[in-house]
Amino acid sequence: MKISYNSFTSKIIILFILAFIGFQSLVNAQSLDLDEEILSKELNAVEHTADSLASLQLEGYNTGNIELFLSAFSDEVEVYTFPEELQYKGIDLMRKRYAKLFDESPDLFCHLVNRIVFNNFVFDQELVTGFRGRDDVVKALAIYEIEDGKISKVYFMPRN
Repeated sequence: MKISYNSFTSKIIILFILAFIGFQSLVNAQSLDLDEEILSKELNAVEHTADSLASLQLEGYNTGNIELFLSAFSDEVEVYTFPEELQYKGIDLMRKRYAKLFDESPDLFCHLVNRIVFNNFVFDQELVTGFRGRDDVVKALAIYEIEDGKISKVYFMPRN
């Protein structure tokens, strides 16, 4: 039996492998009798920053405050359709796109259904209402990658 993998499947497998490697590194460090409290503080600091940045951009999104929204992102932010289709790069393009969205969508609101923070990644399952004046609810999954204290990459799952 031949098994074939598409790009999406490969990207998911890579994410899980990276997550496992990160977990294994933590386990290995603990087995070296390193101070468990230090390890916990370092991991918590990374995850706290990731969670805080995701919350900051969500607050800006929900209030239509473009400056607050953009403050969470790197100047060189890259936005993808998952797994690897680059949509645009840079804070200036993000500003144009989201300023227009906020103007066209006075009732825009993102309801956070679930958030998973794992190391420097945040996975947000969302329900968006008021998107460009639509009456329906848009389901979304966004993945935020944090580097150097800012969101550096965003991946949106494609809608089927």
